[in-house]
Amino acid sequence: MEDDESTRRSSHTAEERAGRADHQAEEDAIAAARQAVRDLYERGVIDDNHATAALLAIDLGHHRVQRARADATPAGPGAGSSDT
Repeated sequence: MEDDESTRRSSHTAEERAGRADHQAEEDAIAAARQAVRDLYERGVIDDNHATAALLAIDLGHHRVQRARADATPAGPGAGSSDT
């Protein structure tokens, strides 16, 4: 019985590590995209309006992904049931 518990715990920990790694990779990609926009702006390749639009697009995309993930995540026991 202890082996099952240990395996379950280790699997759960591995999933948490993978989730953190995915989150960090996503944050790194967002930071890289924002830095690329700043670099283009500083080199004069894009003007402030285009830089602002690009940064807003990055943020909007990030928020849409977060919202979609939240909507796809089950709310827990009793989700979707009504007591009325």
